[in-house]
Amino acid sequence: MNVRHGSLLFACLLGLSLLTGCGTGVPPAAGPPADLNATSSDALGTVVTDAQGHVLYRFDGDTAQPSVSHCYGQCAELWPPVLAGSSTITGQGVAQSQVSATTREDGSQQVTLAGWPLYRYAKDTVARQAAGQGMDGRWFAVTPVGGKASQAPPSSTSDSGGY
Repeated sequence: MNVRHGSLLFACLLGLSLLTGCGTGVPPAAGPPADLNATSSDALGTVVTDAQGHVLYRFDGDTAQPSVSHCYGQCAELWPPVLAGSSTITGQGVAQSQVSATTREDGSQQVTLAGWPLYRYAKDTVARQAAGQGMDGRWFAVTPVGGKASQAPPSSTSDSGGY
């Protein structure tokens, strides 16, 4: 085989591999969802959710400066802390400069927003549910700037166990 035929064969094989490898018609996968997302809620306005769409809360029993969580034991069972899955916590619609983490008693890193440690409510079972809003007058869905969602709670039932 001469050089010209070898080059032609190489070009054909290269073209074939490009067509079969790149022409699948499947769009590239999107990046992973952000850890924190600003999400519009009919009941609460814009609140922060996790990557699965669960509303996140702040607890008035905590402190923001310095960031300290005071929810442990039974409290943390009902209000699981949002833990940092990696050293980088990403945000969509949330000021990255306001996102950080605080060290819990067990050494795990809890995500904070504007200094406030963040939690989920265990009884919120579907995305955008906010049954914990206003619970005991101390638990509030968190806004993208770390504030409390101000709309009225969806229900007045209190079952947080006094946390």
